[in-house]
Amino acid sequence: MGGVEDLKSFIEEDISKERVLALTVGNSMPEELAASLWEMTMRNEHPLSWRAMWFLEHLGADNHEILRPYLKLIVAEFLNFKFDGQRRSALKILQMFPVTDYDYGVVLNFCFDIILSNNEPIAVRSFAMQIVFDIAMVEPELKPELKEVIKLILPENSKGIQSKARKLLAKL
Repeated sequence: MGGVEDLKSFIEEDISKERVLALTVGNSMPEELAASLWEMTMRNEHPLSWRAMWFLEHLGADNHEILRPYLKLIVAEFLNFKFDGQRRSALKILQMFPVTDYDYGVVLNFCFDIILSNNEPIAVRSFAMQIVFDIAMVEPELKPELKEVIKLILPENSKGIQSKARKLLAKL
């Protein structure tokens, strides 16, 4: 693939598992690709930015270390992401790493906000719930608070959220 504009056109043209694999699997310069994808993510342009984050997530699926340099940036920029897809993929990237690898105090706050928000898509809320659970495994004093939040949202949510919530409650 040529330069950044070629990459931008490739991402904007179509999104599919085949295209993401064509771009990411066996890429000879994954660090450079990651940097370009991150730059496009930060433009906050629809659909480029959420697609770039999705490609970034898949780039690191088999080699998480490619994404390690972006952990602090994801945490720092999370609240600036304008699109659900950016937030969803960002949370999936964070889940690739132990919570102790990033500032989980900041992540905890925005994940609790996401869990309690009915405006967030089911997938984003589910990933946020999992991250809070993972943090609670490191900081056990958070378990009672997580239980209460899950019990609070359980009755009024979708089947997907209810299923995730029940599974996590059983583990708590």
